[in-house]
Amino acid sequence: MVVFPSHSDPLDYCTGSVLLFGITIGLPLNVIAIYYFFRRAKSNTTTVIYRAIAISDSVICLNCYPVIITLLGNRKPYLFSNFWFSQLWGISWEPFPYYSVFLVLAMSTLRTILLYKPFWRVGKPTVAKVIIIYFCVLLFRFTMAAIFVGHYKYETFSGYVWNHFEISEYQTFDLVLSNCLMAFPIIPIILMCIFNVKRIWETGAKKTFSIKNPNSEVDMPKKSFSSSISMVFNSTSGGRSSTIGETVVTTGKLSRTSKKTSVTVIIFTITYILCNIPVFINVFWFTILTIFKKDILNGSAPLEEQWFTFNHFWAMTYITLVVINSTANPFIYLLRITDFRQYILSKFKRE
Repeated sequence: MVVFPSHSDPLDYCTGSVLLFGITIGLPLNVIAIYYFFRRAKSNTTTVIYRAIAISDSVICLNCYPVIITLLGNRKPYLFSNFWFSQLWGISWEPFPYYSVFLVLAMSTLRTILLYKPFWRVGKPTVAKVIIIYFCVLLFRFTMAAIFVGHYKYETFSGYVWNHFEISEYQTFDLVLSNCLMAFPIIPIILMCIFNVKRIWETGAKKTFSIKNPNSEVDMPKKSFSSSISMVFNSTSGGRSSTIGETVVTTGKLSRTSKKTSVTVIIFTITYILCNIPVFINVFWFTILTIFKKDILNGSAPLEEQWFTFNHFWAMTYITLVVINSTANPFIYLLRITDFRQYILSKFKRE
């Protein structure tokens, strides 16, 4: 590929400053969130997904450091000048945007099913195994690509490293499949968000007596209330109480706590959609180039066409917006999860 000369660009300083905020604010908050979801929060399927999201967001915020010093340093490679560091960074960065979209899809799907099928149950070990296996598959795919297909190499125009290889017929199929795994889930995520909003709109909460139940999402009628008590206490597990994934059985339709949890998931999902829509558009565009305009990817297209395709667009979408989303998630926890907010405030009060 053509390597563009280093240059001073105000947009680079703006992008680098945003990433700097992500690593200085987003990383510590996500590390605290990891501790909270593992040690403090009530353990259920939703918490398992939140744990994975917090870990993913922490790695994303941490990985933006080499890009920060590159963008703020007139796009000089610095750490990316080391071959092995470039390989490690590429392998540690590439799986996480794919992993994030999968986690949001899983969380939205589970919440939608629980709203419409309140007594449907899925075990925490099952959810944990699925998200761990999926991440291992992603990590294996990008590691094998770095070893056998092409090496990660820094390019000035992007501000970070790319996996360099010639676009063969097999690699075209592999790229298209990978890009579909990244971009396609946005469609069901949006649909799940719409279904959740519709369900909450159709149902409401009523103030009566309540019983905590980590599985039920629908209030029980009075005639079956005695049987519901047995069901609730038989399925309740130990641990600290929290509003994460927890519901309350009342004599109305949808409990207040269930509604609050669902609204939190909706806000979480909408934030992800807003931050990543440009990323998905970029990935879709890259897929079109992979199929029809291989000369741009192989570096044989005119300089202006490559500049238009890659320069700031990739750094701002594939890096910056992903980091912004990872930084925003802890603030959603603070606003929507009372126990998490109290935990953070207690830490500051001690100091």
